[in-house]
Amino acid sequence: MFADDLILIIKGNMNQINEKLNAIYQVIVQFGLKPNEDKTEITQDLSKIKYLGIYLEKISHLVYNLKKVKETYNSSKQLFNNNLLTNNLKIRLFKSFILSQLTYGLEIYNYKIATLNYLNSWINTCITEICKINRNTPILIYKTEFKFENLVISINKKKFKFKNKLKELSLPYLEKINKI
Repeated sequence: MFADDLILIIKGNMNQINEKLNAIYQVIVQFGLKPNEDKTEITQDLSKIKYLGIYLEKISHLVYNLKKVKETYNSSKQLFNNNLLTNNLKIRLFKSFILSQLTYGLEIYNYKIATLNYLNSWINTCITEICKINRNTPILIYKTEFKFENLVISINKKKFKFKNKLKELSLPYLEKINKI
């Protein structure tokens, strides 16, 4: 079994980073997981990362990801236009198929608020189309009803959840990590 899709952002010099990675490795191994060294990458530059074997720049990643998500959304329109599905089910499908792809990996980049606002605007457009909501309806009403949140909040929650999960799973090791 592998520890998959783990993204770490660690601040410090190489010795500090190595100590933190070793502590994290101890936790991963404790749960019977092992890092795949062929797929593991350490980079100092967050303006580009290796994604599916290809180096992508920050903007290229977002453009590529958004294009892929829009294609998925457009190919799913027939499903979303099905009148037999409730709006709640349509939103759950949207969150599963579309939103999960859009937000995957966003937390590793420091996108400008304007970029995240653009993505939020696109999500709002999709929701109004899917649920056949009048565009003049206040966004807050349907965002509250379907439990949507701003991407900035969502990304910060993902970062916070990861840190808390690590605490929950490995309190003795976390003390070692925090001392580093």
